[in-house]
Amino acid sequence: MNICLVTPYYRSNEFLNSGIANYFYNLSEELSKRGHKVVVLFVSERNIDVNSLKKLENNNIKIYYQHVSLPGFINYILKNRWAVKGFLIRFVSCFITYFKLNSIVKKHEIEIIETTSTNILCIINILLKSDKPKYIVRVSTLHKQMYNEYYTFKSRLLNLLSYLEILMINQSKYLITNTYTHLDEISKIINIDKSRFKIINHGIEIPKLSNINLIKNDLNLRILFVGRFEYRKGFDLILKVIPKVLKYIKNCKFILVGTDVEKDFYNEEFVKLKEKYQDYIITPGVVSNEKLKDLYLNADIVLAPSRYESFGLVYIEAMSYAKPLIALNTGSAVEIINKNNDGFLIENESVDNFSDLIIRLSKDKLYRNKIGQNARNNIINNYSNEKIVDESINYYESII
Repeated sequence: MNICLVTPYYRSNEFLNSGIANYFYNLSEELSKRGHKVVVLFVSERNIDVNSLKKLENNNIKIYYQHVSLPGFINYILKNRWAVKGFLIRFVSCFITYFKLNSIVKKHEIEIIETTSTNILCIINILLKSDKPKYIVRVSTLHKQMYNEYYTFKSRLLNLLSYLEILMINQSKYLITNTYTHLDEISKIINIDKSRFKIINHGIEIPKLSNINLIKNDLNLRILFVGRFEYRKGFDLILKVIPKVLKYIKNCKFILVGTDVEKDFYNEEFVKLKEKYQDYIITPGVVSNEKLKDLYLNADIVLAPSRYESFGLVYIEAMSYAKPLIALNTGSAVEIINKNNDGFLIENESVDNFSDLIIRLSKDKLYRNKIGQNARNNIINNYSNEKIVDESINYYESII
């Protein structure tokens, strides 16, 4: 098959920790291994290193990167009106995608296009009801969920973007989402028939642990968090957990990965906490995929207290490295993690229960190893790239 993937995020130095970026990268790689021709249309407002993208191409993968920006005078006029600028970027991106995609479809004889509802890149193509090629929309966390439930800021333009995303989903003939839990949330928010969706999880390449050299060279317990330092990811809960744990455990390090503290983040509470516990908190910033593998490998416990994830690649990544994972009892975590068997789910955002569990795990290595091995078996059986792409190919073929 000739398949086009249209995405605002793709594996690159600028999107190292993006679930959507990693999903489309993993999908393209596995499809190409099966002999399918894959064209990636990567439309982004970020300045991406084109040479790094070229290295990801092969005989079966072609990547088109399209940078989108507003004219200088528009940026000057709007100044700090980031919501307006963000909406205009999305608006321009949709038109650029429309024309670029039409060209790609003709040149590469595309049969299937898979895209994400995030950033609504294909909305014009879908609203025009083109039936060739077939458009498949994967629905992750909705803009409406993020803006209304997990962030404090409000904007009429962002609400309009939410409406357009819902319009795109409603008008799409073929829909995929990640979990039944997320499908329930989608159906509540936009009142859509669940039977219109196909459930296909995300997948990952299962690490071969026997071939990886352990580099841990101290006795410290390593507690790892991977994610943006924001409310939806539960970072505020991490800040409350750290002093409670350190009151009872001194031989541990909290490694907080995912945001460049020096450039992109300032939080007064975090600054004070980091100064007080400077020997116990490590913030390496945004790290490469190779570095992230080492961090997972050498972690003893992984924390992922997101208040909502439509899927949450961090869950299956941590579990694939045979690490005990602590998450909140919400979102897709309840579907991926078998509570107290291959991971842990904290009820009601209880900081005390969160801290007590870390302390308990820190004292029982055999228990940590047992939970971690169960976690790895879960991921091998249910979330490998091979299994997920088998399901995607079967779905593509049924549509064609």
